[in-house]
Amino acid sequence: MIKHYKNNLEFLKYHQDYLLQDETMYSLILGISKKNNDSFTFLSATLNDKFLLGVLAGKNLIIAANTLESDVYKELIDYMDNIDYPGIIGTREHCEKYNELYIKKYHKPLLVKMNQRIYQCTKVNNYSKCLGEINLANYQDVDILQNWALDFYQDIDPNTTLKEARESVVDKINRGTLYKLVVNNQIVSMTARARSINKTETIGFVYTPLEQRRKGYASLIVETITKEIHKDGKVATLYTDLDNPTSNSIYIKIGYKPYCDSVMLNKKV
Repeated sequence: MIKHYKNNLEFLKYHQDYLLQDETMYSLILGISKKNNDSFTFLSATLNDKFLLGVLAGKNLIIAANTLESDVYKELIDYMDNIDYPGIIGTREHCEKYNELYIKKYHKPLLVKMNQRIYQCTKVNNYSKCLGEINLANYQDVDILQNWALDFYQDIDPNTTLKEARESVVDKINRGTLYKLVVNNQIVSMTARARSINKTETIGFVYTPLEQRRKGYASLIVETITKEIHKDGKVATLYTDLDNPTSNSIYIKIGYKPYCDSVMLNKKV
């Protein structure tokens, strides 16, 4: 049976307890579901006590499940016939099961847009050198950081506009979650805190412009903000692109440990 929830609060009423059993694995869908946004769609396909959850936020369908029962996945796939969406994001096993049933229905697969790994960190290794000063970004930084944000987002969605990137930067500045690393009076890297839940908080939006890379800037800002998350009594988590061995290596050196794999599958790549 498909259930369409009227808002995020109704969705969380029924499913938050399950998702909170593994905050690290389900941080994305939990974080999105805490936002009260009328444009989001909250769904579940249920068979007895087995369910597949779907949250359509922005573009992709974020999924989570307590089952690999084919009938449950098929039901949601059939329902999504009526909704335009580019693809799905979720743990590898849930996405692969969705794709298996998608292939049976359409005789073509969803394609891998990005192989991801979810890491968590409970203690940093003090790996990074102190190379500059880290502060909250402010409105004077928007013209620089909007271009970095555009480059960051276009790796995921090439259709992202500069206006959307700027709005994202301004929103993070307004919420006091966007940080910059300044070296010799020049901003050289950025990152942001996101999805603060009960026991975990995520680091994301990690970006260093091409000309400033391989200087230790990204590792320094990530390590520093990880420590801030720890000071607040939470475990730090982050997503990485598995096809970028450099960033994965850096995070491991900082103290992050692999937790589980995630994947982004799209109808077109």
